[in-house]
Amino acid sequence: MKKLFTVLAAFIFLAIPAHASEIVEGAVIKTANNPDVYIVKYNSGKSYKRLVLNPQVFESYGHLRWEDILTVDQETLNKFTTSDLVRVDGTSEIYQLTPNGDTGSKVPIDNPTEVDLNSIYTINHTDFGNYLNPSNAELSGPYEIYQVIDGDTFSVTINGIIQTVRLIGIDTPEVASAVTARECYGEEASTAAKEQLTGKKVYLESDAVSGDTDKYGRLLRYAYLENNTLFNKWMIEEGNAKEYTYAGQIYRYQTEFKTAQASAKTAQKGLWGIEICALSDVSSEKDAYICSADTYNCSDFATQTEAQNAYAYCLNQTGTDIHRLDSDDDGVVCEGLEQNI
Repeated sequence: MKKLFTVLAAFIFLAIPAHASEIVEGAVIKTANNPDVYIVKYNSGKSYKRLVLNPQVFESYGHLRWEDILTVDQETLNKFTTSDLVRVDGTSEIYQLTPNGDTGSKVPIDNPTEVDLNSIYTINHTDFGNYLNPSNAELSGPYEIYQVIDGDTFSVTINGIIQTVRLIGIDTPEVASAVTARECYGEEASTAAKEQLTGKKVYLESDAVSGDTDKYGRLLRYAYLENNTLFNKWMIEEGNAKEYTYAGQIYRYQTEFKTAQASAKTAQKGLWGIEICALSDVSSEKDAYICSADTYNCSDFATQTEAQNAYAYCLNQTGTDIHRLDSDDDGVVCEGLEQNI
């Protein structure tokens, strides 16, 4: 696509070169011998320029016109400091961008106090979408949400096929079902996920550390909303989920998620609220499991935690291991299942 810039340049850039004093806020500039186009910005007495990645991005900004591009000499171009910091319109998170041809990479800035905040440009979603996460060649979508199952699991439609997605790096309390007891804040977490995802589309990102799928065939992914919010992290930030590291794996956003959890705890958000989960609503858990007959096998549960919950619930109700889940009578049931997922 850079070739398109070159072709357009040959047709358009016939004007007399502009000087720095003639260049206004928001102008687009280039040199005669290079097709790269920059948008100019002034802030706090400083002059900045930001690369327009490709013609598609240029066109996505409806106010930019090819015929308005100014040709400058190299000395004038060099008077503008190159900016690689952006935030997407309507969001607050800052990203550092690295162009690479017609695409590039993006990484979030964890400590904004260490960067030049005056140089930040506000960009649109098309522009931002041309930059991928640096270690990610698997960002795909957007896919329509088919169903929100709970706070950390949903399904999407991919090429006409419904696929279940398990979010990497988070764990939310269980909601009551035929094989799981209600856990404190489970319904609230599920509701928060439904409010954010229902009727929406998401982009999915894989992580080689976690693998493509879990033992149940669910896709292991990070999910981005169309406004570029990393949904996994948002759930933690709002106190709807806890950070979850599986089997000691250092996944891509582990540090960010742990930091988000610490902030949520400090702010007492969601499930971290004072005494919000101190008392369990026993009545809401009534009949969460069938305890009147030998109904369940270990294979009926997705995780060891779920099996242990059923065992403990029915042991409390009946005084016996009615489902015979604890085969070696050591108090730990279904040892072969995942500990928590």
